[in-house]
Amino acid sequence: MQGRQPAPIDLRTVTGDALLPWLPAVARLRIAVCSAPLLAKRPLHGYGLGSFQYVFPPAQADYFAAHPHTLLAPTPQRTVQA
Repeated sequence: MQGRQPAPIDLRTVTGDALLPWLPAVARLRIAVCSAPLLAKRPLHGYGLGSFQYVFPPAQADYFAAHPHTLLAPTPQRTVQA
């Protein structure tokens, strides 16, 4: 008998303590998705050490402006728990 697979989680409905184990994964996914245009713009040399705090926030804002209904956008519930 095969082991049971966990049911998929819909992050739109997960709140409270049930969300806490998912926060690191969602944050890493958000960073990867929002950073893709930065990687495409400068694939070889990047932006330099220590530049994440300066380069990433505008890229994240651009992504959320272009994709307002994405599930990766921070919501008040997620922000409070993070």
